[in-house]
Amino acid sequence: MTVRELQERLEFYAAQYSADDDVVVQLSEPSVGITSFTNVTYAGSGFDWDSGRFWITPEKKLLSKEKDRDAELPAVKIIFRETELRHRKLRSIIKCPKCEEHLMKSDKYCSRCGQRIKIGEYREYIR
Repeated sequence: MTVRELQERLEFYAAQYSADDDVVVQLSEPSVGITSFTNVTYAGSGFDWDSGRFWITPEKKLLSKEKDRDAELPAVKIIFRETELRHRKLRSIIKCPKCEEHLMKSDKYCSRCGQRIKIGEYREYIR
């Protein structure tokens, strides 16, 4: 959207409704009833490297919905070979694919970095 398009829409809105209405940003969060939103705290031009852009600053922090941690990734299962008496015993640990935090088999998210984990799927490495 360009500044001109935004200006046209704001002028149309102000003529049809009220120029004193709050400006809000829609959030991608589930809600019952009214759509979830946050207020706008600033709107204006950028400076330095951000010049040439019109900035709208929301009251709440917004994160991209397509962040890497939202994509389900298989956990990393590392299998260690141990010798015990005369037979071999295998022992394994499960780690987060992003930060290598130890995980439980039932974890859906990494408690350290928040990465979403595919339950029951592993990338296996034998050491």
